[in-house]
Amino acid sequence: MSPRFRMSVYTVCFNEERMLPHFLNHYSRIANRIVIYDNQSTDRSVSIAQERPNVEVRSFDTGGKLSEITLTKIRSTCWKDDDADYVVVCDVDEILFVADFDRFLADHADVDVFKPIGFQMIANEFPTDYDRPITDQVKNGAFAQSFSKMVLFRPSAVKDMNYGPGSHSAMPTGYRQLKIYDAARQGADLKLLHYKFLGVSYVSGRNAFLGHRLGEEFRTHNYGYHYRFGADVFQKKFNEIKWFSFNCIDHNRHPVLTLSRAIVGMKDAAKRLRPPRRTKRAPKN
Repeated sequence: MSPRFRMSVYTVCFNEERMLPHFLNHYSRIANRIVIYDNQSTDRSVSIAQERPNVEVRSFDTGGKLSEITLTKIRSTCWKDDDADYVVVCDVDEILFVADFDRFLADHADVDVFKPIGFQMIANEFPTDYDRPITDQVKNGAFAQSFSKMVLFRPSAVKDMNYGPGSHSAMPTGYRQLKIYDAARQGADLKLLHYKFLGVSYVSGRNAFLGHRLGEEFRTHNYGYHYRFGADVFQKKFNEIKWFSFNCIDHNRHPVLTLSRAIVGMKDAAKRLRPPRRTKRAPKN
């Protein structure tokens, strides 16, 4: 990364030893500092992070249960004392991608908050080559509006991000009027890649494991409800994502056009699969 820009990355983590190396490989190339809030991981996540330079681990405890309220508070406040030019606040399975970060930020130096285009990335198997960027190994994804999260912004300009659960919504306020870049409307170049559906066995196993951590917040607010889905649900979702997916790494496509073309294609396919109508025979006299 060019010394012209200083960037810090913040994330929350629980037992991410498989995905964390991909996350660190990606953000270490563009960030000066990575801060990981670890929720008492029991695997190798902390040791993996501590092996890297410029990575800080901060531990927090939620009594062994998932607490989306706690995670939302962390995401909303962790960056507030940071004097970097930019901060990224995202999950371990979220990769903020643009072909040339240095040029992109230089071209949009007047922007305070960036809203990327979200994609659900998909692969038949989890990528295990940690010597190659995950964006080189898994390039196909389907447009996902819920992952068009405002994860990149200037901490000097933003007073509060006002994130909702999972950071799927945000209502940023600033010390002045904020300028927001919406990639879906302006360039289709900045993307937030959600690397979750990396094989049905991986996603269903990961969610089943996390489902055991659901507690009072699940019963009260339904937070983390998707962790209770069975393997059959993830198989169906996997098939849907795969149908809509394309190489979103090497190609910039407007999400509305991509989605509309996919819907047209699905209708055409349905017509081809539909059995021919039976013609009514004229009644005999």
